[in-house]
Amino acid sequence: MSRSSATLLLVVLLAFAGLVPPAATASPVPSDFSIGLNVSSVSLYRGNGYTAQISTSVTNGAAEAVSFTASGMPPDVSIVFNPSSVTVGTTANATITVGSGATAGSYPIQITGQTRSARHSVSCTLDILVPDEA
Repeated sequence: MSRSSATLLLVVLLAFAGLVPPAATASPVPSDFSIGLNVSSVSLYRGNGYTAQISTSVTNGAAEAVSFTASGMPPDVSIVFNPSSVTVGTTANATITVGSGATAGSYPIQITGQTRSARHSVSCTLDILVPDEA
């Protein structure tokens, strides 16, 4: 028996007997991302809208699909995301529409991005204005 065959046989016998530890496997790197918005505040009169740009970047691991939600809007204000989901590393639009019945005031709006591995939010202030009536 050659020396390499004997070594292989010894390794197989030790593995069979449970005396050789299993090979180490690398732990997967958890994916993470950052989210940003191109504005920190928006002032709109009732009946108007604005489209903000959401940016996403990979901060760790691989790019995953991220979907968006919004919170903090008062009644008669809507935010529509286009597209509603992107791959991290790309951008999406958030169109804010203020209806004619919205109440004037300042509102903190939060936009949240959710992937399989992480969840992050970015905030902006929406100021709803009412034109002066003469």
